[in-house]
Amino acid sequence: MWFIVAEDDDELEDDAFEEELVERPSLVLREWQAEALAAWNKNGRMGIVEAVTGAGKTRLAIAAIAEELDAGGKAAVIVPTIELCNQWVREMKIWFSGHAIGQMRSGTSVTLSDVEVLVAVANSASRYQLGLDDGRRGLLVADECHRYGSEKFRNALEEDFSSRLGISATRERSDGAETTVLQPYFGDVVYTIGYREAIEAGVIADFKVATVGVPLTDWERDEYGRLTEEMGRARMNLINRFGIPGEPYEVFMKAVAQMMEGGLREGVAAGKYMKAVSGRRSIVENASGKSTAIKLLFDAIEDANRTLVFTSTIESAEATVAQIAGAGITAEALHSGLSRVERADIFSRFDSGRTRVLVAPRVLDEGVDVPEADLAVILSASRKRRQMIQRMGRVLRLKADGRLARFVLVYVEGTLEDPAQGAHEVFFDEVLENATEHRDFPSGHEVDDLASFLSPF
Repeated sequence: MWFIVAEDDDELEDDAFEEELVERPSLVLREWQAEALAAWNKNGRMGIVEAVTGAGKTRLAIAAIAEELDAGGKAAVIVPTIELCNQWVREMKIWFSGHAIGQMRSGTSVTLSDVEVLVAVANSASRYQLGLDDGRRGLLVADECHRYGSEKFRNALEEDFSSRLGISATRERSDGAETTVLQPYFGDVVYTIGYREAIEAGVIADFKVATVGVPLTDWERDEYGRLTEEMGRARMNLINRFGIPGEPYEVFMKAVAQMMEGGLREGVAAGKYMKAVSGRRSIVENASGKSTAIKLLFDAIEDANRTLVFTSTIESAEATVAQIAGAGITAEALHSGLSRVERADIFSRFDSGRTRVLVAPRVLDEGVDVPEADLAVILSASRKRRQMIQRMGRVLRLKADGRLARFVLVYVEGTLEDPAQGAHEVFFDEVLENATEHRDFPSGHEVDDLASFLSPF
């Protein structure tokens, strides 16, 4: 048998044992991965596997690819970014060194006609054929499969593949395409492993959560209130005058977006609402209290092996780096304004520990392999459950020294970010019931209390 189910963590430290007995290294699967693979096979080699970030979805997919190759088929892996393409190619070369491996990305024209295993970036896979020969059996693996429900990327889901595996932390999409696009192509979810199951299986680290409240200044509070009232008036105008549905909110926002592309009257009315929404969000994302919150976390950052900080903009990322560096802690900003080489160099310094803190506006949410960290700080929270799960998953890998993962959400009190007002309700319902501990630190709390709570042991 080419894969082995691990009975304990010691087996997982040597992925390549028994190399002389088989054509490829023996792949050690955790129990959940073996169960998920069996469920997918039972479903006719079709389906989606949902697993929290850090649980090991990639290794499951590699097992499915190995089965396909052993049966005489070919395999294509679609990934959303070039960074993930590079990561997958490195993995393919480890496990399938005896097979022809290629990439489909900007500047290349390799297809499955040329190789047995193809890793394709979604942009290219949506524009060009993957090249599976007629009548040839094949497997399509979609990493971050929720991405391929979009209008832009769904063309990558070619019908020629008889076997299909989607992997994601959650397939849910705000436009409902998980039902209209993903389910018809991949089939149902065949296996799910959430936080509790992953912790009990020893797949991810135990974690604690701190929510840290900061206040608005008087000016910020007045402006937030004014924009909230403006939003209410614009919303009622859109509903009463133009007849768009007020609920659910996702449907309302989709209608507003469509109106923005419509005639002059419709566009102006929709624009008033969106301008107020954007202004209010900017007040919250750039609240002056958030810079104070970072100072409260310096001790926790010092205690961490590495820290990830999530912000809303490049400007806020660079300002946060300046604050942290001012405290004598090495920090760098990672954002879309940097070249690929510059980003790779930053990752290398972070991975080696030369850089202790990585600050990024959304770049780290998904589609990139992030070096190990044990403290995550959210200065600008996403309203999307999936992105919050991805951010939290960045620190959930098991720690060699047994330290806890720590997750800090900084929120502006009395605003759309405030958990007390229902913010992130679905995410927190899922997360807090599985955390070893959760404490809220409202504005005015003692700094020492927060530092003590965020101790890694």
